[in-house]
Amino acid sequence: MAVLFLHSQHVIGANFACDCLRGFSLCRNANVYGNNSNTTGQARLLDLHGLHVNEAIPALKREIAQLRLNVRSTRQREQIFICVGTGHHTKGSRTPARLPIAVQQYLAEEEHLPFTETQPGMLCVTVR
Repeated sequence: MAVLFLHSQHVIGANFACDCLRGFSLCRNANVYGNNSNTTGQARLLDLHGLHVNEAIPALKREIAQLRLNVRSTRQREQIFICVGTGHHTKGSRTPARLPIAVQQYLAEEEHLPFTETQPGMLCVTVR
């Protein structure tokens, strides 16, 4: 699984933890930061949790564009898991998390991609 971690002003290291990543066996160290290799046919993980919507959507757009290029050139479907978090760190306990809603809306309305929520805070998208 190729891993792409994007975080705004956050340190990514061995102590990094995300509830939505439980169950995934991942290497979480500096070597995987920004890894965007063309690993055809393998699922990718895009971790957007912790980003603001205006940072996350352009990153998501770039990753989906890359996946579409891979799909066109290899004629194989590509799968991406997108960690959007569940809103535990959203300021104000009564404020709903904005990122999950914005990402779901972008996937449906702009990219026209179906997605499933495999677990709270984790979306799965298959690009064909």
